Amino acid sequence: MIEGLKVVAFDVNGQTFYPEVSSGPSYTTTFKLSDITVNTAGYIEITPIYFLKDDSKTTRFYARNFSGDVKSRWGGTLYCYPFGMSSSSNEFTNWPGQPMINLGGGTYYVDVPSTTKAISLSNAAADWVHATTMGIVLDDRQSDTWV
Repeated sequence: MIEGLKVVAFDVNGQTFYPEVSSGPSYTTTFKLSDITVNTAGYIEITPIYFLKDDSKTTRFYARNFSGDVKSRWGGTLYCYPFGMSSSSNEFTNWPGQPMINLGGGTYYVDVPSTTKAISLSNAAADWVHATTMGIVLDDRQSDTWV
């Protein structure tokens, strides 16, 4: 477990699953494999989504209209990489950042630290693990935007 962070959900191939009640540092979730959209490489990728434990130090950031042509190009998971006072300081993780919570209908959100000054949204395709599990050539489908 990363100090100062809590698991709020799991991203499973672009779908959000919430953890079951946990007492301690372990988090679990349950889903049917038949309910998961398997990516083109035939893999299922499960990524925990972390938020800061202290909610009073966060701001909720929404991304809307992430559907249709955009989603077909970017894939099912949208990552948020927040920056603070300087462009070289990341607020809570290394690149590609945290997967965002998928609310459905093209709306995603993440709670970022209140000190965030800029946000990079990414599909993480240039990351070796994600490129491999997405079944794409490295950097072939990398997509980013800055807010």
